Amino acid sequence: MTIAVKDYSVELVSDAQAFQMVLAVRCQAFHDEDLEEEIDGNDYCSTHFLIRDVNRKPVAALRWRDLGNSCAIWERWAITPRARGDIKLFRLLAEVAEEYSKFKGIRRAYGSATNPKKIKYWKAFGARETGNVVTYGGKSYFEMVKDLPLSNTGPSEDEIHRIEASRFFNWTKSESWQECKAV
Repeated sequence: MTIAVKDYSVELVSDAQAFQMVLAVRCQAFHDEDLEEEIDGNDYCSTHFLIRDVNRKPVAALRWRDLGNSCAIWERWAITPRARGDIKLFRLLAEVAEEYSKFKGIRRAYGSATNPKKIKYWKAFGARETGNVVTYGGKSYFEMVKDLPLSNTGPSEDEIHRIEASRFFNWTKSESWQECKAV
């Protein structure tokens, strides 16, 4: 699924090639981080979004995880260094995460911010600090939360399962799936 917006296209990652592009965006964005901490087991059980510019070059990515109990976490926000100055990308990532959360029936989204500038971005999109701070690897992570209105216009849970099953079925017909089966 790809949605085009002015200057960018947003893609719900559904194949191995796009997933590799997400990881490449994150490696560029977090080149000074420990990649063993940046890329973890949650990558394989999460939903990922990839944003491309008008030339189809990957410029941003986001990892979305369902935590259960109508909660999700929006994490691993990544914008490549060459695109980092475009505030539209952060706004687009936030809008995509929120719309997907509503689609999935999520009522509360969590995330974290490592500095005042990132806290300001979160607050600009209606989130608030929870007061919880976790220090990991010498960095402090400030927990953010955004309450989401219940969407009455979204698909039912059965419709969501049918849509996701359809995406999986389509993926199993892709070249990436055939390559995986051959290994």
